[in-house]
Amino acid sequence: MPNSKQHFDKAQNNLRFLDSFIDSHQYNDWTVTVAFYTAVHIIEGAIFLEGSLCYKDIPVSLSHSDELPKVAAQAGIDSPGNYDLSQKTAHILRRYLVDENFRDISHFYEVLYTQSRTARYRVHLFADHIVDMIVSTRLRPIIYWANKNYNAGFVVKSKLLKTKATK
Repeated sequence: MPNSKQHFDKAQNNLRFLDSFIDSHQYNDWTVTVAFYTAVHIIEGAIFLEGSLCYKDIPVSLSHSDELPKVAAQAGIDSPGNYDLSQKTAHILRRYLVDENFRDISHFYEVLYTQSRTARYRVHLFADHIVDMIVSTRLRPIIYWANKNYNAGFVVKSKLLKTKATK
């Protein structure tokens, strides 16, 4: 599994890519998708750094969201509801961990997840102002959070992504 530096490097690479076309609004679907995958790597980097998180209010040690089914089974933690954790995608497992452990960014992440699925699978055309809103009000706070809490050092050029912590 990648370590936090590798995840943060990938997130920074995604941010450079996003910076290269975000202001043109030519690829709004890709803007939303890249914004989501940037957040994925930021969160995976945070999971790696934390090492110990909670799942269903029980401490678990893991370095990547993919490890949740195995770690939960070893700890004797039941799956949520009637769901088999081993059948869940990494995106779903990550959402469980974000919702419980990173509550201050969970809503931002959830919106990026949902809008990215819309962009990828529903052939939805996003209006420029909607993309600007998604990026500035959902990805930007996650970047700020990572820079503040994990000293991630993310640098961005687009005015939509700049915050005091990313300048």
